Amino acid sequence: MYWPKNKVQTVLTVLLTLAFLLSGIMKLTGAEQIRQGFENWGYPIFFMYVIGLCEVAGAIGLWLRRFSYAATVCLLLLMAGAVLTHLVFDGVSDAVTAFILLIFAAVTLMLHRKERDTNDELMPAA
Repeated sequence: MYWPKNKVQTVLTVLLTLAFLLSGIMKLTGAEQIRQGFENWGYPIFFMYVIGLCEVAGAIGLWLRRFSYAATVCLLLLMAGAVLTHLVFDGVSDAVTAFILLIFAAVTLMLHRKERDTNDELMPAA
């Protein structure tokens, strides 16, 4: 299990995990409000399940050392798509939550990068 060294990164990782687990589970269970959103946007319903699976996998991946960086990148890309979808079809007010998660994922990604760079400097030259 991966524990970020930075306290801010740990808090953001916990928040991202909770948000994506809950969101992913709602999509995977076919919550009516989410289903209607996908139908209104013109997306196929199977896409809701694919995104839900990606969100749950990403939330779990945040805590696995080998996958935490890639999971953060994937969740950031998902949120970029969510922000665009909400802006185009629903308006700014519906895009706020996705935008906040996008910012959290971006900051987490930057902290991941900083942590990786710091660890590389501590490694002895081969």
